[in-house]
Amino acid sequence: MARPWEYTPMRRRMMQVVLCGVLALSTLLAWLVVRQHHKILVPTQWQTKTFAGYSVQVPAGWRISVERDGRDTRAKLDEPHPYLLSERSLLLVQRRLRSYVTPEELAADLEERAQPEMLQPLDFLGQKGFLVQVPQEEVIEGQTARMYAPRLFAVAVFPTRYAIVIELRGPHHFTSADIDLLKTVAKSMKQAV
Repeated sequence: MARPWEYTPMRRRMMQVVLCGVLALSTLLAWLVVRQHHKILVPTQWQTKTFAGYSVQVPAGWRISVERDGRDTRAKLDEPHPYLLSERSLLLVQRRLRSYVTPEELAADLEERAQPEMLQPLDFLGQKGFLVQVPQEEVIEGQTARMYAPRLFAVAVFPTRYAIVIELRGPHHFTSADIDLLKTVAKSMKQAV
């Protein structure tokens, strides 16, 4: 076998062309896989449901259960056919607050790891709200380690001391399709007539 310095200029160019071709094909294949994954995760059909006085667009076919406990009204929507064993569910909560808090304070109350840089503005129901994405994290304290699950939720607070929280649960890693799903549901919410 020839040593690298013994290659002719033509052979060197051919090897570079072949390697660039392999790199381009690998990149194309990775892009196609990610695109297909995104298409599978994004619902194509939607239906309007009423929840606690609000109408909201939810993915068609997702199983819905509503429960009330004390000051909260909760609707849980479960994906009927999980993809890659990752069962996703949407949790919509209308919470009666004891006193008015800002959306930032509510986000910090719901998730202690939420930092200001994790809050993305997301206005829904005519209120200033936030989309909060907190990554999965492992915290080691002495001899023990604790794993925190990732969280993805949206919050909005009304002057009437009601808050709306929409949370996506399930995946160990949230993709852009998950974020789009949460934004679509949040932005579709309206006062029911």
